[in-house]
Amino acid sequence: MYNLFATPVEKVKIIPTQEQYDITLLLLNRMFNDVKEHNWALETGKSTGELGLDLHDCPEIWWLIGRATEHVRTYWKELGYRDTERIIPESSWANVHMTNQTTGEHAHCGGFKKAHISTVYYLDKPAYSGHIEFVDPLEYIHRMTPIHEFSERIGTYTEFLTEQNDLILFPSWLKHRTQANSSNEKRIAISINFIGIW
Repeated sequence: MYNLFATPVEKVKIIPTQEQYDITLLLLNRMFNDVKEHNWALETGKSTGELGLDLHDCPEIWWLIGRATEHVRTYWKELGYRDTERIIPESSWANVHMTNQTTGEHAHCGGFKKAHISTVYYLDKPAYSGHIEFVDPLEYIHRMTPIHEFSERIGTYTEFLTEQNDLILFPSWLKHRTQANSSNEKRIAISINFIGIW
């Protein structure tokens, strides 16, 4: 059997220096203090998206933006996307989840801003804090087929295991959500969307 229409999702490690980690955490904690829980779309935790600014404009996070951009350029080619003059961050924000908090199902290719490649970086990811889950892009097709155990297979999510300092790269059209944070510690994820410029 050949899996003809697989969707490649990439995972790489980006380990900050202690100074980079400290200044990033300080910046994000200041921002999280200025936002409320349940106040951003599909978010039960807190999101800096509420502030209306992009993290990639903050020098404290440029260490991550630069390294993530390098991986996005490689991933862009792996996806077979056409050559582009530049690949740049289009939007960026951070979410913090305490116990039982989640982000609901969504994608990043529509709405006010659009993106081609999306990334999530786990700055803080304690054990048992949950993972990202992806929706099969062929789900609506599967619903029209006589799949065995239909009710169990359809509408479910595929768990993608993650750890602290993991950068996840995926096509921006791919729907995803987060599992609940089952730990008693903060889970902090930084999302960066990238777009090609022609």
